[in-house]
Amino acid sequence: MSSTLQPLDLAILAIYFVVVTFLGVVVGRKKTSTMADFFIARSRWGPMVAFVFVFASSVGGAEAVVFAGGAYRSGLSGVWRWLAGICGVIVYYLFSTIYKRSRVFNLAEFSEMRFGHKVATFYALYGSLLLLFQAGVFALGGGKSIAGLSGLSVDQSVLLFSFVVAWYLGSGGLMSSLLTDIFQGILALTAFCFLLPPFLWEAAGGFAALRQLPPEGWSLYSEELPLSYVTALIFSATFGAIASPFLFSLLGVGKDERAATQCAWGHLW
Repeated sequence: MSSTLQPLDLAILAIYFVVVTFLGVVVGRKKTSTMADFFIARSRWGPMVAFVFVFASSVGGAEAVVFAGGAYRSGLSGVWRWLAGICGVIVYYLFSTIYKRSRVFNLAEFSEMRFGHKVATFYALYGSLLLLFQAGVFALGGGKSIAGLSGLSVDQSVLLFSFVVAWYLGSGGLMSSLLTDIFQGILALTAFCFLLPPFLWEAAGGFAALRQLPPEGWSLYSEELPLSYVTALIFSATFGAIASPFLFSLLGVGKDERAATQCAWGHLW
């Protein structure tokens, strides 16, 4: 497969990987000297940093491939693939302060405090399996995105993607993840909110193209996403917001309870 990128595009992509690797491996390792640095990035960051960190953590190759494709096929109803978490924001606000006050590193420890050792062990095993599959989905989504642009095979792209992430996470843990995600979050917010919309609007045909869409394209439900499926998505996203294994990693970076609550907005965006 040949690359669809021009030399300038490849140069920008190379610079991006160099910057991410430098922030994660060099700067992250330098700033990581304690277990608190590695697991909760010193827990000293304010609401804005927490928001950008969670936003960057939530946007990946899977969103670009799955959500955009779903919206193309299903019309307006495709928004539920992302917006299903809106009810989870309310539940998250109720529980985030409780979790933050517990002063533990993960939900297994919280489960042990509340329900005992057996529940904590079960959740640790369940959470590990869930994160294994989730990491695989994100890696595959990112790998397919890179493969479609670079001309590399999907396997080569996944290997490159995974190597960079594993390198900086092994160097500085959550501190490295925070530093790289702040950089990526600023890039993503700038691109999604300011740079891309005018070009996407023009490529889509503007208001003229919107007026030509069939009536079913404006429905909040579709054959692919019926009401029962949307209801199931909202239900799972609502309660998944307080039971996700990675939740404490997102909460941990905030310096106080107010900063912890901002994680919900970052994920919803």
